[in-house]
Amino acid sequence: MKRSIRAASALGALSLAFAASGFAGIGTSGASVSHTTVDTSGVVLNVGDISSQQVLPLVTSGEITSTGTKNSAGNLIYTVAGFPFKVTFNEFAAGPEAIAGILGGSIDLALTADTPVIFAQEQNIPLKVVATALPTYPGADFAIVLPKGSKIKKIADLKGKTISAQSSTINQYFALAALKSAKLSPKDVTIDNLTPLNALAALNGGSLDAAVIPQPFVDLATLGGATVLTTAKGYVDGYAFLDASNSALANKAKTAAIGDFLTLLAASGKWTKAHATSWVNTVASNYHIPVGLASVLVKNTQASYVQIGSKVQTATQAEANVFYADGYLAKKITVKSEFSTVFNSIVAKLG
Repeated sequence: MKRSIRAASALGALSLAFAASGFAGIGTSGASVSHTTVDTSGVVLNVGDISSQQVLPLVTSGEITSTGTKNSAGNLIYTVAGFPFKVTFNEFAAGPEAIAGILGGSIDLALTADTPVIFAQEQNIPLKVVATALPTYPGADFAIVLPKGSKIKKIADLKGKTISAQSSTINQYFALAALKSAKLSPKDVTIDNLTPLNALAALNGGSLDAAVIPQPFVDLATLGGATVLTTAKGYVDGYAFLDASNSALANKAKTAAIGDFLTLLAASGKWTKAHATSWVNTVASNYHIPVGLASVLVKNTQASYVQIGSKVQTATQAEANVFYADGYLAKKITVKSEFSTVFNSIVAKLG
C-alpha cells in the first residue's frame, strides 16, 4: 500500500479491524468461493471502515485495486479481484459512527464490535449482523491502564476515581464488567466518554485515574510509563461484527456482493498469515508504531469467522442485559432479531 495513514487518525480501532484481517482464509483470491450467480457488475458496495483497517490488508494482498477515481463523496473506487462489482470505503473513528453511516444511507456494510449493534437495535436502526469473527485471544487487545506513578493496585481501588470508556463501545462494556467484578457500580466512579486517542492524551496529561482503551493505545501508554491494571481477558468475548443495512440486503445484487466481499476479507487474512513478516512491517509502517509492538498487536488480534448461531447470540444478549441493568438502555431488547444467517453457508466454507 503506497499511501501512509496518519497516526492520529489511524490508531482509532486497530484491534477490531485487525480481527477482520485475521479471518481464516481459503485461497489466494476472493474468487475461490463465489456466493451466487447474480450479476453484480453494476454494484458499488459502500463499506464503513475503521481507520482504513479493511483497506490495508485488502490492498496489500492484492484483493482490491484502486481505479484512481473517486465517487461523489470523495472516496476512492476499487476494483475487486475475481468479481465484477466495485467497492468504496468510508472512514469512521469507531463503530457507533459507522452505524450512523448505515442510518444515513451512505453505508451498505460496516465493521463494528458487538456493543454498537446493541444500541443500534434500541434505536431501531435498520441493519442486520451478517458475519461474526471470534478472536483467538479474547480480551488480549483491551486493558484498563493507569497513569505513571498511580497507587491503584486493584479494580476496587477505582471507587471514587475518574476513568474513561467511550460510550456505546466494547470499552464501555469492559469497564462495567470490571467494576461489577469488584462489587462496584457505575455510580461509584466518574466515567468520561472519550475516544481512545483522547483518553490516551488525558491519561498522559494527568486528568484521568484510569483509561479503558484498546491496543495499540495500551502499549503506547506503557511506553510512556503507564501500567496495566488488568486486560479484558475473562470480561469480554471480543466478537467482531459485519453489519449490513436492511436496504442492501433487500437488493439481490448488493447481497451477492456482500457475500463475495466476505471471501475477499478471508483471502486477505490468509495472505497476511502467509506473509507474516511483510505484514507486520506494513502494519508498523502505516501506523507509525515500532515493529515489535506491531508484531504483538497482530498476534493478539487474530480471529476467525464463526457461523451465526446460539453462542454469539447468547454472548451478545448477556452484554445487552448488563447495559439494561445498569440503566444505559431505555428498554430491554432481544438481540436475536439483529442477526441474519443468510451468509452462514459461505462462512462454513471460509472457516
